Amino acid sequence: MRICCMIAAVAVTLGALLAGCDVGRSNPTAAATAARAAATAIPTPIRTPTAMAVLAPPTRRPSPTPVGDATARDRPSLDQLSEEAVAQVRGNLERAISSRALPGIEALLARDVVILGDGGGRLQRDQAVTWLRQRAGPGLRLTLFERHHHVALLVAQVEGWSQVSPIRRGELGFNFHLYDASGRQDDERGSWKIDTISID
Repeated sequence: MRICCMIAAVAVTLGALLAGCDVGRSNPTAAATAARAAATAIPTPIRTPTAMAVLAPPTRRPSPTPVGDATARDRPSLDQLSEEAVAQVRGNLERAISSRALPGIEALLARDVVILGDGGGRLQRDQAVTWLRQRAGPGLRLTLFERHHHVALLVAQVEGWSQVSPIRRGELGFNFHLYDASGRQDDERGSWKIDTISID
């Protein structure tokens, strides 16, 4: 009896094994497909980059003119070169030469005045006032007054000076430049002052 049971168990086991082999023989593509699937790499999904928003360029502000800019520094003030300002300087000069006492001439002179010509030199304001009054004639008259077109400069010509050395022909030329409140020349702002007297 035991031997029969053992034979039956062996038969069942052999039948199962043979059945498995038959399955492999009957469907060979299934095994190959499974092998290819295991060997094939899973493709990585391709991600399309998200389009970036285009930002507007930053608004550019005009850069301020540097303080030390040569063009701005050398440009005369429009107020001081206006017709009204120039006419006022001319009027002040005409009033000063209306008398031999030269009233108000001090206000028209710079702190230092250069006398150009024979016997000239550099004079302080008070010395220049004395120098002019010693040579003022009875008939002083303004014969030329003009503004320079390219630089901050006014040019005047006055006749009728006494022929006291070094004056020979009775003519003096005056150059006006702009000076600030501290007495320094400033081509942009300030007051018109005589800083050069030329002997003609």
